[in-house]
Amino acid sequence: MKTAKEVGLDFVIGTDHDTIQPKLDGLEGYHNGVLLICGYEITPEINHYLAIGTDKLIPPSDNPQDYIDDVRESGGLGVIAHPHHIGIKRFGVDAFPWNDWSVNGYDAMSIWDLVNDWGENINGYVSGLQGLINPAGYISGPNPKTLHLWDELNRERLVAGIGELDNHNTHFKVFGIT
Repeated sequence: MKTAKEVGLDFVIGTDHDTIQPKLDGLEGYHNGVLLICGYEITPEINHYLAIGTDKLIPPSDNPQDYIDDVRESGGLGVIAHPHHIGIKRFGVDAFPWNDWSVNGYDAMSIWDLVNDWGENINGYVSGLQGLINPAGYISGPNPKTLHLWDELNRERLVAGIGELDNHNTHFKVFGIT
């Protein structure tokens, strides 16, 4: 939260896979003048979805419309997470894209996934090591396919866009270095 304050953020939304424990632990609220909002990521095999502003833990389902509706009915805000996630095969990170665009009722979508952006630019062990030493050198910005999709969706209705780190305390190991 110190860094969030230093860069001028008013709030941060923290999510992890299928848990509301940070909220139950009382972490939601102001820290150093920055609001921490605790949500969680509903994580079936594909079609991950961020649930924000609900105290109800909604289970994953094979049908994403089910959990989209459940988040909305519980008073939460729902966000389609990392729609064009390709994973980072070199580091054993699987792909978790969103592939069911027949759904409705979501409030926003991720238009930029920092870790996936970084991973798309890692193409071997040397660039992997360089990317760990200088991560900013391997970040190119939002995926053009995602931005195009977002534009198309906004022609139909308002869909807010967010950026996400999508780190989840991930540790990579390259040449024995973590």
